[in-house]
Amino acid sequence: MKIKKLLLQHGAAAVITTVAYQVLAGCDFAEAVALVSTYIFILLAIVQADIWMQEVAQKMTENLEKEAGFAVDIEEAEKTASEDVVAQREESLAKQLAEMKKRKKKLVDPLQFEMSIQAEDLSGYVPSFGWEMSPPSDKQKSTLEKLGISADQIDNAGKAAKILDRLDKRRTEGLTTPKQIRFLESKGFQHVGTWQFETAKNMIDRIAAAGWRIPQGIIPQEYKGA
Repeated sequence: MKIKKLLLQHGAAAVITTVAYQVLAGCDFAEAVALVSTYIFILLAIVQADIWMQEVAQKMTENLEKEAGFAVDIEEAEKTASEDVVAQREESLAKQLAEMKKRKKKLVDPLQFEMSIQAEDLSGYVPSFGWEMSPPSDKQKSTLEKLGISADQIDNAGKAAKILDRLDKRRTEGLTTPKQIRFLESKGFQHVGTWQFETAKNMIDRIAAAGWRIPQGIIPQEYKGA
């Protein structure tokens, strides 16, 4: 069941009416905000409780179907179902965390990217306008991660926008991608961000052909790909 529907079922309209009455009755802005926050907290708690009960009821039904034909203690069945739901939630969370950790390993830290492409304007960036100081939007973070940059260490929208602009410009100029930078620099190559895309691609192809080892005669720290 959707959250919106649950909120409506538990009297969200009544909450809005009550808050409006309090404001019209003369409570100040801070009191109104506190009142709204309290009601929202209570509603969310009710919603979470409803979701929990639905999951337990569903699991309990599944368990009882398996025990069809046998005498069942309802209280014990509910306890078992609750434990099963907790276990399922923990397993699901563990899988999500593992996937997140795996995904983050494939991303380039913004600082590594800035140093690799030798971009002083990025490393020394300070937001100037109000919108630039706000946190990166979900769209910005999603796009950055799709392009291979970890958004976790980018703390404002201005920096995110500047990096996205730089990535677009680099693509137009045929320079290396964040993923190429991450891979080759993990092998010991320096400032891969200054290389051409094709140069990096050729080196990665050579490494792959050598069984993912550095080809003979190549010293990564001394190699000049730019």
